[in-house]
Amino acid sequence: MDPAASGKSFVAIDLGAQSCRISLLSWNRDEPVIEEIHRFPNAPVQTSEGLCWDIEAVFAGMMKGSRECAARAPEGIA
Repeated sequence: MDPAASGKSFVAIDLGAQSCRISLLSWNRDEPVIEEIHRFPNAPVQTSEGLCWDIEAVFAGMMKGSRECAARAPEGIA
C-alpha cells in the first residue's frame, strides 16, 4: 500500500544517546516532506544503582513532540 494514499502523516521518534528528535512526515503532492518538530537533550542521571536514563524526561519530551505533531497534522496521523 502506498503510504501517501491515506493522506495521513507519520511520526518518527529518534531516541539518541545525547538528544532525541520527534519528526513529522507529511505529503505534498505525493512527495514526502520531513520536518523536525521537537528536539530535546537526553543524558543519563546518577542513581544509587548507577547511571540510568531519565525516563520521565524522555517520556515528557516524547509527549510534547507528539502533541506538536498532532497540532500540525489536521489530516491525522497514521
